[in-house]
Amino acid sequence: MKTKDIPFQARILQVADVYTALTEDRPYRKSLEPARALKIVENMVQANQLDGIVHEKLREPVKNGYHLTGYEGLIEMITQKYTYDGV
Repeated sequence: MKTKDIPFQARILQVADVYTALTEDRPYRKSLEPARALKIVENMVQANQLDGIVHEKLREPVKNGYHLTGYEGLIEMITQKYTYDGV
């Protein structure tokens, strides 16, 4: 399936799910630093596993030092960025 065939909301959920999983503690490992998690997401974008536009909306606040926490908050932030940017 091509990225353009995946509904927009699902693409947001994909990126949010991966980033949240990487930045939260798990029983088998500690959470990753936001910059490292973002790099993993970026690598997944380059491998066409995640949406690049959604990644860009996530990248901006993380690069500016804003620590995104919570799945729902992350989804809301990405969605608002799309609304505000007219994407």
